Amino acid sequence: MSTLFLKQSARTLLLALMPLTAGADSLDLRDYSLLDTGMSQAEVEYRVGPPDRESVLGDGIHGPTRIIWYYIPASANGWISEIIFDSHGRIRDLKRYKP
Repeated sequence: MSTLFLKQSARTLLLALMPLTAGADSLDLRDYSLLDTGMSQAEVEYRVGPPDRESVLGDGIHGPTRIIWYYIPASANGWISEIIFDSHGRIRDLKRYKP
């Protein structure tokens, strides 16, 4: 195999894995603006990566009524992003604020 082929293969693999490895610190305003109400949890995870924290709220009988994903920045002066899903796993609300 040629060196060029190996470099191109490695670059392609890294680009393919980027959505899977994105974390909260990379959830900048540009990524946050890609999100919209009605999107599924799978769509959100594909676009911005898995959350740092998750809260599942419900009455204990009928399953979760609300799921909240938190993206928490590594630095103290970053923005916290909350993505609130309804009981069907669709975005109901988005919040972004400084701690």
